[in-house]
Amino acid sequence: MQTITPLAQELNVAPVLDFGIGQEAALARQVLAQSGVILISWQHEAIGEIARNLVADGELKATIPAQWPDDRFDIIWIFDTPAKGKSRWKFAQVPQRLLPGDTDAGIN
Repeated sequence: MQTITPLAQELNVAPVLDFGIGQEAALARQVLAQSGVILISWQHEAIGEIARNLVADGELKATIPAQWPDDRFDIIWIFDTPAKGKSRWKFAQVPQRLLPGDTDAGIN
């Protein structure tokens, strides 16, 4: 909550707090049922699990890092849904580079 509260207040939206640790697959199913932009803020240990549940494409799953390092707080993963008539998702890692020591490298 500490991570997303300032943004939620600025956007005047209430965070959805219906899911907890161990419910990553259910969270992904709920996200896939939504439209528009969705922000997921989660503990590092399970972010990869959520990501792999969001995409069905085996080739794209292979590009998602298996582990999120405990010392990375400077990167955002973006999943773009397939364009109309297409079946491929797009995955990108966007380094924020806001603080000294942040890197422009993605997570491997």
